Amino acid sequence: MNQLTSSGVEIAYLDEGKGPAVVVGHCSSASHKEWLPLIEALKADWRVLAPDLIGYGSSAPWPADKPFKAEADLDVLTAIAKKSRGALHLVGHSYGAALALETTRRLGNRVKSLTLVEPVSFISCAKREGRSGARSSSSARLCSAGSPTATIARQQQPS
Repeated sequence: MNQLTSSGVEIAYLDEGKGPAVVVGHCSSASHKEWLPLIEALKADWRVLAPDLIGYGSSAPWPADKPFKAEADLDVLTAIAKKSRGALHLVGHSYGAALALETTRRLGNRVKSLTLVEPVSFISCAKREGRSGARSSSSARLCSAGSPTATIARQQQPS
């Protein structure tokens, strides 16, 4: 496991494979280990960066003497994304999907595809901006031919 510091907290992350970057965010009851089967499937052609969010897996907990910062985990995913250069793909499950969505808003056109599995707050995020039903250019790229999701879909198809 690699380490970085985000918001003063030591964050552990896995960095596997070579190729275009895929950053994955786990759900609130997991760690990077949630993604191990996906990492195994992608690492021959993709570089997968999988952090343990604050207080999960091998990452340190939030310091008890500091007021919690609501965007702390968002800062983690953004810092992990900045470990790669150029376009990247974001994948998230549940809480990690909400973080991936917000990270896409931060990184803009750098995000080539966005894959959200059971995202929390997806509708509330759109409503907050008065865009219910609106699709960003990043979400329109979901499952594009050059995305990790398309790679997995091809692997799942019978020969």
